[in-house]
Amino acid sequence: MPILAKGKTATGHIWTYIRDDRPFGGTSPPAALYYASRDRRQDHPERRLQDFTGILQADAYSGYNTLYDPSRAQGPITPALCWAHARRQFFELADIAANARRGKKAPSISPVALEAVKRIDALFDIERGINGLHAQQRLAARKERSAPLLTKLEEWLRDECSRLSRSASVAKPIDYMLRRWGGFARFIEDGRICLTNNAAERALRGFALGRKSWLFAGSERGAARAAAMATLIMTAKLNDVEPQAWLADVLARIADTPQNRLQELLPWNWQPRQILMASAASTARGTVPPTAEDLRPSQGLRLVHRVCNQPLPMQTIRHIPIEALPGASLIVQRQPKQRQDRIIDLVRVDLHPPNLAQIARLPRPRPDGYQVPIDSSRAEKPVVVLDPTLVYDREQTAEGINADDPFVTHRPATQLQPLSCWPGHP
Repeated sequence: MPILAKGKTATGHIWTYIRDDRPFGGTSPPAALYYASRDRRQDHPERRLQDFTGILQADAYSGYNTLYDPSRAQGPITPALCWAHARRQFFELADIAANARRGKKAPSISPVALEAVKRIDALFDIERGINGLHAQQRLAARKERSAPLLTKLEEWLRDECSRLSRSASVAKPIDYMLRRWGGFARFIEDGRICLTNNAAERALRGFALGRKSWLFAGSERGAARAAAMATLIMTAKLNDVEPQAWLADVLARIADTPQNRLQELLPWNWQPRQILMASAASTARGTVPPTAEDLRPSQGLRLVHRVCNQPLPMQTIRHIPIEALPGASLIVQRQPKQRQDRIIDLVRVDLHPPNLAQIARLPRPRPDGYQVPIDSSRAEKPVVVLDPTLVYDREQTAEGINADDPFVTHRPATQLQPLSCWPGHP
C-alpha cells in the first residue's frame, strides 16, 4: 500500500493475520486482523505475536525466524510452510499455456518442474477430500495416504538435486523446499494444519484490488485506520455477515450497550436489531420470531413467506415493514437501474397521524443493505409505510391526508392483510 510522504509516496506494507478453524471442523469463529507499517522489518511480527504460542502458517520470510527460536521466552511458535508458494515456483517453469503465449521467446518447459507439479497436486487432491473433517480424521487420512507420497517426493527431490547443475532454473525451487523440509512436512504431524496459507492470501485480495481504485494512504495514521476498517469488514465476511448492515447496526447500538455485553456485537454473535425487537414481541405473544438467516440480503421475500405461511403476489406487495410493530416505519427508495428498491432506513413514528412532510425531510439515512423487490414496472417515488393498515403513495387521494402535501397520499391497505401474521402485529 503506497503511503503519502514528503513530495512522494513510500511503499507501505499490510500485515495479515487470519484465524480460520473451519477446514478442520474447529469451533472458534474465523477472524481477520490487519496492521499497516512503512517497512517489513522483523520487529513487526515479533511485537504483534509476542504473546502467541501455537502454529504459524506463512511463507518462508526470514523475519519470522526469531518466533521459531526454542529459547523464546513465551515458548516457540511452530512453523508450517505454504505448499502453494513452493508449487508456484515449479509451475512457472512448467506453464505450457504461458509459454505458448510468449511464442519464440519462451523458455523450454522443464520436465523436472512438470513432474514436481504433478506430485504436489496429488497431495492437494487428498486435501480436497478431507477438507472440513475433524482434525483427528484429517490426520489419520494423511498418515495413510499423504505420508507415502510425501516420502517419495522428498527422495525424488533429493535425487534430482544431486544430478542438477546449480545454475539450472529448477534447482532454485528444489533447494527452497529441501532447506525447509521440516516446515513443509509439518502437516503430516497435526490435522489442524492446512497445506497452504491461502486464507491469508485471499484476505489480502481486497487491498490488491483496491490499489487500482485509490492512489495512496494519506499518512501512517490513515493506513492504520484503513487496516482497522479492513479488519472489521473481513471478519464480518468470514462469518457470513453483510458488513454494511453489521456496521450500521453496531454503530447505532454500541453507545447504549453495557461493556459486559459488547461481545454480543461481534460478528459471530451479532443479531440485527430487527430480530431482537421481533423476538421480544413474539415472546410476549408466543409466536416464532424470524432468524438471522431470514434477513440475509439475498433472501428477498423469504421472511414474508416464512412468517405468513403463504405466498404474497408481487403485484400486491408494494413494500414490507421489517419491524411489524406499532409505530414502526419503513422508507423505501427507488433505484431504477437495478429495478429494485433498497430499504434505506428504519424510523419510529409516534405521531398519529404522522407528519409525512416531516418524515420526507429526515436526516440523511444510513443504508442497511437489506433489499426487498417490488413491482418493477411502476416507477413511483419514495414510498413510506407508516402503519400496517395504511399504504401511502402518490397515486390516490382520500380524506384524512393534506391534499396539498406533494409527497404522499394514502389508500387502505386491504391487500396487505397477510401482514397481520407477522410476529408482534397487534
